[in-house]
Amino acid sequence: MYYDFFSSFARLKHPQVPMEQLLHYVWKHKIFPLSGLKTTDGYVVEVIDTGLHNTNSGPDFFNAKLKIGDTMWVGNVEIHDTSSDWYVHKHDKNTAYDNVILHIVGTVDTKVYTRSGLEIPQVQLDVPVTVSEHYSELLQTANYPPCYKVIPDLSKLTIHSWMSVLQTERLEQKTEAIKARTTLCEGSWEASYFVTLARNYGFGLNGDAFETWARSIPLRAIDHHRDNLFQIEAFFMGQAGLLEPEMIPKTHRKETLNDSYFSKLRSEYLYLAHKFGLTPMNAKQWRFLRLRPQNFPHIRISQLANLYFSRRSDLSRLIECDTVKQAEHMLHTSVTPYWETHYTFGSISKKNEKQLSPASLHLLMINTVVPILFAYGQYKSDERLCDRAFTFLESLEAENNHIVRMWKECGLTVQNAGDTQALIQLKKEYCDKKDCLRCRIGYEYLKMKYIFETTMEVRDYECDIQGIVNNANYLHYIEHTRHLFLLSTGLSFSKMHEQGVDAVVARMNLQYKTPLKCDDLFISRLGLHKEGLRYVFNQDIFRASDEKLCFRSTVELVCLINGILGNSEDYDNAFSKYLTE
Repeated sequence: MYYDFFSSFARLKHPQVPMEQLLHYVWKHKIFPLSGLKTTDGYVVEVIDTGLHNTNSGPDFFNAKLKIGDTMWVGNVEIHDTSSDWYVHKHDKNTAYDNVILHIVGTVDTKVYTRSGLEIPQVQLDVPVTVSEHYSELLQTANYPPCYKVIPDLSKLTIHSWMSVLQTERLEQKTEAIKARTTLCEGSWEASYFVTLARNYGFGLNGDAFETWARSIPLRAIDHHRDNLFQIEAFFMGQAGLLEPEMIPKTHRKETLNDSYFSKLRSEYLYLAHKFGLTPMNAKQWRFLRLRPQNFPHIRISQLANLYFSRRSDLSRLIECDTVKQAEHMLHTSVTPYWETHYTFGSISKKNEKQLSPASLHLLMINTVVPILFAYGQYKSDERLCDRAFTFLESLEAENNHIVRMWKECGLTVQNAGDTQALIQLKKEYCDKKDCLRCRIGYEYLKMKYIFETTMEVRDYECDIQGIVNNANYLHYIEHTRHLFLLSTGLSFSKMHEQGVDAVVARMNLQYKTPLKCDDLFISRLGLHKEGLRYVFNQDIFRASDEKLCFRSTVELVCLINGILGNSEDYDNAFSKYLTE
């Protein structure tokens, strides 16, 4: 739907809508009128190719192909909210914008020129109201995710292709984090792997603290003592600040200081710290509140010490693993003997080996093993390792967390950890950031071009012996909706017939989804586009009480002019503001 006054209208009604972003979206996906696109000085613009979207510096779209008037142009397109933004961004002084052939704006408020003084043609492009309103719904809706309406009806191909992209995105994101750690570790992939492994031993809450701790560990120094588990644990506990008396809570400081194992570890650490010039981290970084005892830093650090002692935390060992089971077996670990009867220093508990649980191993596989294999494979240009990373991810069971459960409720099913990682990426990088314009599901939502709706009620005589609406009555509902829509445009079927113009149904596609029952209120919605001589109506019926899709249809109408198939200017003019490519 288009209005000449859209720019001012939209800003008043939807002040939160980022107009420039929507203009980018409209241009990229060619959501503008089939005809009538003109420059401010009256030249007709025919868009052959919108160009390649540029996400870096420079014009917004490269290598667009346009016919302006009688001249064919190939060059770049720049998009702004208002024309004057051209000067705000100093494009008139930047040679990178000398090849701009068209300036797309929401509001024309001035002429624009290149650095050389050449005036650039401008088009004031109106964003369809349906797109703006749907985008506003995505930003404002209390339901989460806001696009839940369209998810059940998305094709398997759409979902699969988008999930594949999201899975790769998340893996690439983790890869970049690993590369950054490698740089901080002076190019040591062995150290980077240890830091990544340690971070994920924090299992979310203590992730940052574990990464800080791991970076403080001088692995080359510890290697000299790797055959002594006690010294490794002294190194690890000491660097964590957990052997500093002033950092021990007053509630059990006395018991801790009287604990012989604590005293031995502290004495050993002080010797090693002096020998290697070590400084412990601030123990206040560790979080204990609402943390299960199994996840206390003391327990996790002891498990890591055991893993390091057995040399099963080496990157070379990981690379040798060809299967998920081999990798899980390699990472399997437990605490040292003291911690079998303790969760903190000085407090005895029931004996428990405190092995790494299957759930914890599962998370370590997803968040450590897979990303490390992929990142190291990229670094070594070893496709074998990259492929193994994807194989592992698709072999691992799907995660079960609140994000995954939320998407399941919307109709998105998962098969493996690759799928769940994709859904986590979707929520964190798109939903949470309200980046719906880059999301394929958001795109499908914005494509819902309902331009008219009416509410009706099911009457008892419209139902069959089963108490549900007879199939044929849905045709009456959508016919009535088209009738009301046509009246809203100022036309009527009967008046057009008197003029020798008849719009007749040529084809229908019907899908019965959820049955309506007696006294149900329902909303009949209508969208419209044109394909050649055909007016294509997408007409859907929703139950008003819960917005459940009940009926979906596509109805194709053609015009007979004095009995001959043709194109009606009257219908084209009446529908012009609704028709987009």
